[in-house]
Amino acid sequence: MLILKIILAILLGLFLILLLLIFCTSWAIIKFSENEWSVKVKILGIPIKVYPPKEKKEVKAKHKKKYSKNNTPKKTKPKFDITFSKAAKMVSKSTGIFKRLLGAIKVRDTILVVPIYYGEPDQTAIYYGRMSGVFYGGIAAMQNFIDIEFKKINVFADFNNENKEKVSFSCKIGTTPFIMLGIALYAFKEFKDEKII
Repeated sequence: MLILKIILAILLGLFLILLLLIFCTSWAIIKFSENEWSVKVKILGIPIKVYPPKEKKEVKAKHKKKYSKNNTPKKTKPKFDITFSKAAKMVSKSTGIFKRLLGAIKVRDTILVVPIYYGEPDQTAIYYGRMSGVFYGGIAAMQNFIDIEFKKINVFADFNNENKEKVSFSCKIGTTPFIMLGIALYAFKEFKDEKII
């Protein structure tokens, strides 16, 4: 009887952890600084390093399999039959699904530092003016599709080219696995109903 209670308690604990994993927001922390990228995933407050990967020790293969010409497996070409109408349906459905995906993503604590240099100081000033318009216009357009919040934006004219290596970027991208699973199931159903897959 005691063993049964322990097993039930363990199963209940695992079920609660699974619920937390599905319904709690998971975060990907992305950073770029000094020409190096780093990516961490934060699940239930626990950070897990994804990139750069740990250096793996080289493992020498002890045994090498030899294949004769007669035993080499034949490569079969995958069949992919698609018509224009099917492609049009796929694009139409993918657009709606992509919008749902963007709506399920949150971007927080975004920091962006970009020094702009373009030769002589007068050319740098002109280029900075053009790039600022494009850059801030692009951010405004992006905010119409993605739930993004900026913590710091610093795009400045670097007249003396002193900050060449000081481009930096960081953000937290979060989503709820349950919502993403729902979108995946919706996408599968839509493609299946239209006989795309």
